[in-house]
Amino acid sequence: MADRAEWARRVAEWRASGETAAEFCAGRGFAASTLRWYSSQLGSVAPPPEPRTAMIEVRREPARAAHVMVELGGARVHVPCGVDMETLSTVFDALRGAAEEL
Repeated sequence: MADRAEWARRVAEWRASGETAAEFCAGRGFAASTLRWYSSQLGSVAPPPEPRTAMIEVRREPARAAHVMVELGGARVHVPCGVDMETLSTVFDALRGAAEEL
């Protein structure tokens, strides 16, 4: 079953054809009365544009590594996302040890 957009296209084609509704509908599988009804309902509404396709190129910029800043014992450490937790623990243990010596 045709939707509103399809009927808008049919009405626009009929209006551009110069044919009567009966002439236009002959052999198309829909009635002239239905075409006239949609024509009255749609008024001068233009049919929607035909969909177009285009090729585009997508380039991904390298993501900036998000990070958090941790301050511990006067030391400031920038920790990037995805850091190895074992390595980070080792760094924090070293910082704690240095802070305790002060």
